[in-house]
Amino acid sequence: DDNLHCPPGAFAIAPDQSLQAAIDAAAAGASFCLKNGVHRMQAARPKSGQRFYGDGHTVLNGSRVLTRFIRDETYWVAEEQEARSRRQGHCMKSFPTCNFPETLFIDDQPLTRVLRKDDLAPGRFFFDQPAARIYIADDPTGRTVELTTAAFAFAGRASGVHISNVVIEKFASPAQRGAIDAQSGKRWTVENCELRWNSGAGISVGEGSIVQNSNVHHNGQIGIT
Repeated sequence: DDNLHCPPGAFAIAPDQSLQAAIDAAAAGASFCLKNGVHRMQAARPKSGQRFYGDGHTVLNGSRVLTRFIRDETYWVAEEQEARSRRQGHCMKSFPTCNFPETLFIDDQPLTRVLRKDDLAPGRFFFDQPAARIYIADDPTGRTVELTTAAFAFAGRASGVHISNVVIEKFASPAQRGAIDAQSGKRWTVENCELRWNSGAGISVGEGSIVQNSNVHHNGQIGIT
């Protein structure tokens, strides 16, 4: 399908390149080809009319990988972990941590955040933010551990932005804001995209925006707002 690949003449962006630097260097209305692979912790503010295309297997991932753990009694601990996103919204008493944007994944499975270290168990994590330490009860050896970090993949006040054929996952989007956050812009188009495992909304849209042929699922708060 020609709609699922990059058009001729689009600026190629490799997974290890800065998307924002390419945006800043290009004119309004420019097109970008996000090459196949995992583009990690990109947070882009496009110019008006800019267009972004995945190349067939492109993933924008808003998390950072945690690779260093130490043992602390029965737990594993990742040190020097900074919380970067804001907490907002209200939670039911039975889910008191629902409005923290940081989520921990082990092998693509989200863990439940708890407020006290004493409440830790397999499938849960405790983030001691003053001490910058994350505690888990699951053995991370040989597994992929990720912490949602970037608040959005695309956001800003530009108009006429087009995003297609990308997977956008594991962004620390606050409640009522999307990993694609177009609330302040106009006439954004999102098509042939998958948005999953983002903390708040998958997509938040503004005036005149279109979302079509996309799969928005398993986001922490809401799919599209």
